[in-house]
Amino acid sequence: MITSQQLLEVINSFQRGSILKEYLPVISAITGVVIGLFLNSLKEYITEKSRQSKYRELIRQEIELAVEDSIDLARRLTKELDECTSNKKLMRVYIPNLATICFEEFYPKLVVSYNSHERECINRVYNNMALINSSSTKNYTATLGKDFSTCFNRANDIFISVIKLYHAYSNLYLGYKEKEIAIEYFLKKNDIESKFYQDMIDKSKAEKNKIGGIK
Repeated sequence: MITSQQLLEVINSFQRGSILKEYLPVISAITGVVIGLFLNSLKEYITEKSRQSKYRELIRQEIELAVEDSIDLARRLTKELDECTSNKKLMRVYIPNLATICFEEFYPKLVVSYNSHERECINRVYNNMALINSSSTKNYTATLGKDFSTCFNRANDIFISVIKLYHAYSNLYLGYKEKEIAIEYFLKKNDIESKFYQDMIDKSKAEKNKIGGIK
């Protein structure tokens, strides 16, 4: 025979099951909405990260292309300097217009994703690209000025901008830690021969040795 306690337990069990059955559709609906929102947010997050990764890679490729073109420019500049400084000829050099479209299009969307060091390096890269582009001869070789002095100063300024561009790129992607980059290091690193700059380097070393009392 069933006791009163057992009967009470059956009634309570029945009541709990009824309440659960009554609210189960609501609970399922809420759970479905929450999961749907989570999955949608996750999808948007992954999509945005993928987009940022592609944009960052495009900017890196643009910078690497600019570095390659600027090193070629440095070779042309040093060759022209070597040939023209002895006879004071006007210098004729092809100066390309370095592309900045990826920086202009994507960097504003990515700026917060870079840390302060990366932002500083990228700004230095594109600032020096702008300086080089300001002297661009477009698609042809042209003289750098109306007289030798103007040509020389302009060629040297462009060459220094190339070195600064390479330095910022090295800091950004190659792990180069130095605050400055020497002309001698740049020439050796990129297999560029320059009698003009090498003579200047040798004279500078001789002066330092003389001041330091090294014979």
